[in-house]
This record gives sequence, structure tokens and C-alpha cells, in this order.
Amino acid sequence: MNDKINLAIEYYNVKKKEMMDLVNKNNKLTPDQIISIGNKLSVLEYKITALEVAKENWKRGELNINSPLFFV
Repeated sequence: MNDKINLAIEYYNVKKKEMMDLVNKNNKLTPDQIISIGNKLSVLEYKITALEVAKENWKRGELNINSPLFFV
């Protein structure tokens, strides 16, 4: 399970870097495009944070994969 969490964290970090590079290297983006990318980055940050919390809980043995909240 920990390997899957690490893989997901790595994947989302790559996607985050791609979006950050797109914004930083492109001077022709409209304000709406920048806002849209910012919203997507916010979602990625949330997912990364949630996965890092799950990873720590898994290490401590506090993550119960049978919990209905695990699948939300």
C-alpha cells in the first residue's frame, strides 16, 4: 500500500511541476488561463497533502483500508 501511495505522490508532483513550468515559461497566457491552472494546482496540492497524511498514518498503523472514509 505504501508503494502505491508513494507512486501517486510522485505522479502528482510531476503533474504539479509540469503546470508550474507551463505558467512560468509561457508569457502569452491569459489571466483566465492562469487562474484555471492555479485552480488545478490547488487540487493537486490537496491530493498530495492527503496522500502524505495517508502515508504517515499507514506508517503508524492508523490507516484502516476497510474504513468507508478510505474510499471517499
